[in-house]
Amino acid sequence: MNNVQFIGYATDKPKFKEVEGVESARFSIGITTKVSEDKDESLFITCRIVGKRARIACEVIDKGSRLFVCGRLSCTSWDDKQTGQKRTLYYVYLQDIQYLDDLTISRLKEVSKQKEKEWKY
Repeated sequence: MNNVQFIGYATDKPKFKEVEGVESARFSIGITTKVSEDKDESLFITCRIVGKRARIACEVIDKGSRLFVCGRLSCTSWDDKQTGQKRTLYYVYLQDIQYLDDLTISRLKEVSKQKEKEWKY
């Protein structure tokens, strides 16, 4: 089973990309875990979302948006052109995203009203 879920804050606005007709967006989420009584550990996780939800995410999510995300862990590898070394990026391929803060939810409602006809699933 490959399933991850967590709550965190968007560290930046999603970056939208369309390649060969496939819409996708990528952004990072920061999460903090209490390791001990006086120490926290912060993780920054790259998230990728595709389809119509990618466009919605780009219009709604902003830096600081509080999100619940659920998806599967995945990775991609490439050769770094500058160093020639093999690089690997682990990311969460999102299957579900929920907006948790009031500002992001109100943006979602506003955008939904404007584009209701376009977003028929």
